[in-house]
Amino acid sequence: MSILARKRRRDFLRRSGQYLAVTATVAVGVTLFAASFDAFQNLSASYEHTYDRLAFADLTIAGGDTDTIESAVTADAGVAATHTRSVIDVPLTFDNAQLFGRLVGMPTSGQPPVNQVDVLEGRYLEPGDGETAAMVVRQTAEHFDLAPGDTVDVSVAAGTVRLDIVGVVTSPEYLWLARSRQEIFTTADGFSVLFVAEELAAAAGPTVEDQVVARYRDASRTEEIDARLTAAARSGGSSDVEIRDDQPSNAALREDLDALGKMSFLFPMLFLGAAGMAAFILLSRIVSAERAQIGTMRANGIGARAILRHYLGYGITVGVVGAGLGILVGAGIGAAITSIYTDALGIPDTVRRFYVLTAVIGLVFGVVMGALAAWAPARRAMAVAPAEAMRGEIPRQTSSVSLVERLVPPLRRLPARWRMTLRGLGRSKRRSVSTVLGVVLAIVLILASWGMVDTVADSIDRQFNQIQANDAQLVPDEPLDQDLLDRVAAIDGVASVEPAATLAVTIAGADAYATQLTAYRPDTTMRDFGGEPLPNDGIVAGAAIVDLIGASVGEPVRLTVPAYDVEVTTELAGVVDEPFGTSAYVSIDHAAELLAQHDLGIELLAVPGVGLVLVDYEQGVDRDQMRLELGAQHGVGAFVDSRAVFDVVQGFLGLFYALVGVMVVFGGLMAFALMFNTTAINIAERSGELATLRANGLTSREAAQMVSAENLILTLIGIPFGLALGTMAADGLMSSFNSDLFSFELAIRPSSYVSVTLAILLIAGLALWPGLRAMRRLDIAEVTRERS
Repeated sequence: MSILARKRRRDFLRRSGQYLAVTATVAVGVTLFAASFDAFQNLSASYEHTYDRLAFADLTIAGGDTDTIESAVTADAGVAATHTRSVIDVPLTFDNAQLFGRLVGMPTSGQPPVNQVDVLEGRYLEPGDGETAAMVVRQTAEHFDLAPGDTVDVSVAAGTVRLDIVGVVTSPEYLWLARSRQEIFTTADGFSVLFVAEELAAAAGPTVEDQVVARYRDASRTEEIDARLTAAARSGGSSDVEIRDDQPSNAALREDLDALGKMSFLFPMLFLGAAGMAAFILLSRIVSAERAQIGTMRANGIGARAILRHYLGYGITVGVVGAGLGILVGAGIGAAITSIYTDALGIPDTVRRFYVLTAVIGLVFGVVMGALAAWAPARRAMAVAPAEAMRGEIPRQTSSVSLVERLVPPLRRLPARWRMTLRGLGRSKRRSVSTVLGVVLAIVLILASWGMVDTVADSIDRQFNQIQANDAQLVPDEPLDQDLLDRVAAIDGVASVEPAATLAVTIAGADAYATQLTAYRPDTTMRDFGGEPLPNDGIVAGAAIVDLIGASVGEPVRLTVPAYDVEVTTELAGVVDEPFGTSAYVSIDHAAELLAQHDLGIELLAVPGVGLVLVDYEQGVDRDQMRLELGAQHGVGAFVDSRAVFDVVQGFLGLFYALVGVMVVFGGLMAFALMFNTTAINIAERSGELATLRANGLTSREAAQMVSAENLILTLIGIPFGLALGTMAADGLMSSFNSDLFSFELAIRPSSYVSVTLAILLIAGLALWPGLRAMRRLDIAEVTRERS
C-alpha cells in the first residue's frame, strides 16, 4: 500500500464522523433519486402493460358525421383497430344512493377491439343482455359493496330501467374515476360508470354522444397519426377530438406520475448539491489544515499530480460508497412505492424491475458530485509550494475591533471571552462563511419541501372553501322546475338553493380546447369569480384556456356543443385563476340565448343530466342526514356531495404528500449532517486555540459557551438568507407542476417560517453537542505540546 493510500485510510478513520456524515448525505440524495425514479419507471410500465392488454384507445372522436369519420379513421394506414359506440351521462340509483352515472355502450357479441374491460368478478355482457344487464366499475362496486346479482336503476329517456349487475370490471379509461378533464376529482358515491349493451346506451336520452375510438399500430408515430386523424375528424364535423394524453383518467394519472418524475430529479439534485457542498467544505478545510503535511510530502518527492489524485480520491470514494448504498436502498423503496400505489388505485398490473439505467445515473451522480467537490481543494493542494507550506500559515493581518463592536460601541466593554467570540467571526472568514453556508443549505432543503405542502394545502382550501361554495349538487331525472327548487329550499338545514346547468363544450380561438361550460345565475353565491359578478354576456374561462386557445379578453371565441352538434360564437368576457381544472362559466340567460340561435327546441335546465340544483347547507348540519333527505326528493336522480371531493383530492395527492414528507425528514437529517460537519471541523481546527485558553484558566464550560455563541450568531446570520433562498426553491419546484389541470401559487404560512427557524436552531444545537463533548475531553497538555 502506498504512503498516500495509508494516509487516506487513516484520515477516514481519524475523521470518521465527518466522512460518514458526507457519505450519508450522498446516500440520501441517491436513495431519493433511485426510489422515485424506479417508482416512476415501474408505474409507467404498469400503466402501459394494462393499456396494451386492454387495448386502450389512442384517439377518441366525439360528434360530427360518425359514419364519415369512422370510414376515414379505419382507412388510415396507421390505425390498427376502430370501434364506434354511444356514451351518455344519466342519473343512477344503487339501493337508496343516487349518483351521477355514465353509460358506455359495448357489443354483446364479445369484447370490442378498442377499450376493452378486465372482468374482475362475474362475466362480460352476452347476447340477450340488451336492456337487462350492466357491468360496473371496480370503484363503485367496492364503495357500495356490489357484486354480480345486485341491481341498479338507470334513468333513461323511456323512464327508469332496472339492470342486473353481471360483472365488476376495470377499464383503462377509468383506472382513475374521472368524469371529465375538468372534473378529475369525483367521489365513488357521486359518479359511476356502467358498461351496457350498445342499443341501451344509444337510446338512453337526447344528449347521447357518438364516439369513434381508435388504436394505432406504431406508438412511435403517435403525434403524426394524431394530427392526421384530427384533421379528418374536423373535416367530418367533429369539434371534440381527444388524444390519449388528454383522456381524463390517463391525464390525471400522468399528472401524478409526471410530478413523481420531476421530483425524482429535482429533489435529489437539491440534496446532492448540498452533499457536494458539504464535501467541498470538508475537503477544503482538510487541505487548509494539512498545509504543512502537504509541503513535507512535496519536499520528500511526492509529485503535484499524485497530491491531486490523492485528494480527489477522498471525494470520489465518498461519492462511490454513498451512491452504492443509495442505489441498493432506493431500489427496495421504489419497488415498495410501486406496490402501494398500484394497490391503492386498483391498477390491475404491477410491474417491478431493477433498472440498470437508475444504477448508472445514481453512480454517475455520486462520482461526479464527489469529484467536483474535491477538485478545487485538490488543485489548491497541488499548487502549494513546499517551502512556503512547511512554514505554516502566517496571519496576514493583526486582530482588530469587530464590525459588530464598531456598530455597537458599548459591546467593547464586554468581558474578554465574549469580545473574542465576536472578533472570531471575522478572524477566519472561511470558517464563518462555511458555517453560514451550511445553515443556508439546511434551511433550503427543509423549506423547499415544507413550502410545497403549504402550497398544496392552501390550493385545496381556496378551491373547496372559497371558490366552490356549494355543499351539494342534485341532478334531476326530470325537467328542473321551480317546484323542485322550492321543495329543496324548504328542507331543514338548507341555507340556499340555486339552479345551474353544465355542458361539455369545445372552446376555440386560434386553437381549440375541450372543457366543461357551467351556467350560473349572474348573482350566484355558489361560486366565486375573483370577487366579480358573472357577466351577463360572454363567458369567463380558466386562465390556462387563454394560453391554450390563443384568445384574449374581449375577443370572440367559438363554442361547439357536441351533444347537440351546434357551434355558436360569443366573447371571452373574463379570466379566473383556479387551482384545480380549467373550466368555463356563463350566465344561464346567455347560455339559453346562444342555444336559441339554432332553434333546438330545448330548455337548458329542462334536460336531465344538464340541469343541476346547487345546495348550500347551514352551519353544523348532519351531512349524512342531508344526503338522505335531499336524495329522497321526488325528481332527484343523483346526489353529489361537493365537500366529499376534498377527501378524493387528498387521496389523489397522497403519493405527493408521502414523498414530500420523506423529503422533509431527509432534509432534516441532511441539515443535521451539514451542520455537524461544519461545527465538528470548526472545533477540530480550533483545538489548539481552545487548549491554550483552557491552560490559561478558562473553564470547559466557558469555552463551550464561547463556541456555542459563535455558532449561534453564524446560524442567525444564515437564517434570513436560507429562508429567502428556500422560498425561491419552493416556488420553482411548485411552478414546475403547473398545467391545465393544476395551477399552484406559492403560499407558505408565516408559522412555517417560524417552525423552520426553530427547527434549524434545534438542529444547530444537536449538531454542536458531539463537538462540545469532544472539546471537554481535550487533553490540554498533549495539544499544547503538539502546537509547540
